[in-house]
Formats: sequence, C-alpha cells, structure tokens
Amino acid sequence: MNAHSSATATKKDVLRRGPGGFGWGLVGVIAFSFTVPFTRVAVDAGLPPLFVGAGRAVVASALAAAALLATRRRAPRGWQWLRVAVVAGGVVLGFPLLTSFALASAPASHGAVVIALLPAATAATAVLRTRERPSATFWAAAAAGAGVAVG
Repeated sequence: MNAHSSATATKKDVLRRGPGGFGWGLVGVIAFSFTVPFTRVAVDAGLPPLFVGAGRAVVASALAAAALLATRRRAPRGWQWLRVAVVAGGVVLGFPLLTSFALASAPASHGAVVIALLPAATAATAVLRTRERPSATFWAAAAAGAGVAVG
C-alpha cells in the first residue's frame, strides 16, 4: 500500500484545515436555536400544533432530499430502510410534533431547557446501551453541561 492507493488517504485528504466545519456548525446551532421560539409563536398565533409539527417535518424532509440529490448519494438498501424508518420516527415525527404539542401549553423557555438537556441524555443513553464504562470526566462533563442548561 502507498499514499496513492485507493485504500489509504493522506492526512491532507482526511482533515481539511480552515473554518468550514466550524462555520457550518455555528450556522446550524444558530438556526436550531430559533426552533422553540418560532414554534411557540406559530402555536400562539392559532396554528394547530399538528400543522406546525407536520410543516416542520415536511420542510426538513425537503431540505434533506435536496441535499441527497445534490450530493448524488445512493438510496438505502434492504435492512437500511428499517433504520431510516426508526430515525424518521423520532426526527421527522416525534420531535417536531411532540414539541409543537408541548409548546401549546408550556413556555418556550421550558422547551428550550428540555431540548438543551438532550445531548447529555443522548450521551448517557448511548453509554448505558453499549455498556461502556466512561471515565469520571465524562460524567462530570455531562453533569456540568446539564447543570448549565438547567441554570
């Protein structure tokens, strides 16, 4: 094997230098930060929570489809469709619909706290599900992040 083989990649190909990834990540975080307040505004304006949640799912699905078409990725095959369906159940149906219904009766600030706790909850669930034994630093960081979110 050598650096020009199709089985290996040079460091230059693996990690690109520059602010690209950080910049796009920042754009995503800023855009996502408007999710709860705008959902609350829409529900307060009289739109039914089912309409708001379904609308969010449709827009997200259209953007995802456009991204997949633009990058010419191949469609999932066989058993991968089951995994796509499970993810879609949470990301396309569960999150936007349940958030919309919750914000019909709860303040946006409460919704923001719950959503801010999701990364720590996801990490803890993954650790428990995979039976990993992370260091005390992991748990301290997760607790600190959750504390900041609640604070």
